[in-house]
Amino acid sequence: MVGCAPGPDAVAVASERDAVIVTPPSSRGSLSIADVLRVEDDPKLPDIREPQSGIPVWLMARNYFHRAVIEALLYAGTSLPRYAPQYRVRDMLKAAALSRWHNMQNPPVAAPVLVVGSGAGVMHRDGRAFDRLTSYFAEVLGRDAWSELGIHLFDVRYALRSPRVTLTAHRRLVDHAQARMALRRAHEEIAAAVMRRAAENAERHLGCTIDGSVLAALSRRVAIEVAGAAEVFRRVRQMQKAHSPRLVLADQSSYGTKALFNAACHDYGIEVIEYQHGVITKAHEAYNLSDVWRAMPDVARALPNEIWLYGPWWGTQINLPVKLKAVGNPHRESSMDQSSAIAPNGEEVLVLGDGIDTAFYESFCADLARVLPNRQIVFRPHPVERQRALERHTGVDETYRLDLSPDIYGAFGRAQWVAAEVSTGLFEAVGTPARPVVIDTPKSRFYLPDSPFARAESAEQLADLISGAKPTTDAKFEAFWPLGWKQRFESEMRAKLDRAPGR
Repeated sequence: MVGCAPGPDAVAVASERDAVIVTPPSSRGSLSIADVLRVEDDPKLPDIREPQSGIPVWLMARNYFHRAVIEALLYAGTSLPRYAPQYRVRDMLKAAALSRWHNMQNPPVAAPVLVVGSGAGVMHRDGRAFDRLTSYFAEVLGRDAWSELGIHLFDVRYALRSPRVTLTAHRRLVDHAQARMALRRAHEEIAAAVMRRAAENAERHLGCTIDGSVLAALSRRVAIEVAGAAEVFRRVRQMQKAHSPRLVLADQSSYGTKALFNAACHDYGIEVIEYQHGVITKAHEAYNLSDVWRAMPDVARALPNEIWLYGPWWGTQINLPVKLKAVGNPHRESSMDQSSAIAPNGEEVLVLGDGIDTAFYESFCADLARVLPNRQIVFRPHPVERQRALERHTGVDETYRLDLSPDIYGAFGRAQWVAAEVSTGLFEAVGTPARPVVIDTPKSRFYLPDSPFARAESAEQLADLISGAKPTTDAKFEAFWPLGWKQRFESEMRAKLDRAPGR
């Protein structure tokens, strides 16, 4: 069992390919982010600190732990590799070699803005590789920007080999190896103390007993990050020496994995701005703190200075003590411009995966195909489950098809309806011909507590909705996706760079 211990009504997931035991989500009752955040309202947690930076270790660990609790209580199935990820050695070596070779051909130069990304947004369009999360910003900034990008999943197909880009796949491996070599019992004890305390709180407040193997994997992961603190600060010193940046644009800077990086940047007087990379709701554990932690002065040092959002609505979902600005979504705006002539064929129903509950969506698509025999049902897996979904689908006589195309906006052009539990795609469909519907489950009720979209609890309810009246929604396009991102971005950057020392 992965996650919280099951009750007496635990059952096996329908597919034997997901050989884990879970408590059915429908039996678990309601859960809110306020419930989850009670776990961290503990006066002893802030006292356990990373020695070099002084950052409370809980800020580094909380996303891992909260996500483990949420998934255990709400998801149909999850697995230990999510907390102890494994990659093929040959993929890591290929990515590292390519990264080193590319960087030798493109040595770093000074730039006032450093754009940092994971590489998960790299895609191809019209024969050109670009990163939908970073390339738009870098192109507007021109010589004022340098980018540092990872290689997603160590898959060299996602390496953005462009000038003014440093690839960081080899650095990621080196840093992890050095952190593991630096790992000492003291680091393990620090991480274990934090996780043990949080686990006790989860059992007390949520009745959730974290499985020992998951707790051990989480503790190990946090211990390695604590051991690698010195390396993080060394990397930021190298970054400062190579680029002399005045500000960093980075994804996921509110996540605990970036707490040390943020602190090191702040120590060097570098402003950190997070650009929104996906859906944010009131239930997103990375963007919402308990009241006790929000009031702590230590928190600001571990967070970005600002978050630049797609639109104003997203700011209503965040309670972090940081500045929020609605700038826009460059990739969506560009994609909509290119897809302006598309129209739905009136037949496809697009179902979006979440990266974890693959078997649930496969079953939902099969049920939809049964109750809507005259419609084409399409399952679009989340990028992290794409390969798994393809392997499971290959050679199976399914009644639905997979959509593995790189750009979701093309998929919207082929669909009249879009269904998902929790996906940015629901919001991205606003303003397109495709009509969003939330698959109503405990998970979606948790993550989308004030969603403006129509809901359907089952394939049968969705079929009735499709066959009957059109869904109603009070979704305001401009609240999610205001147009004119480039003008707002240029204005904000101009103001910051003009104020920067030496300019």
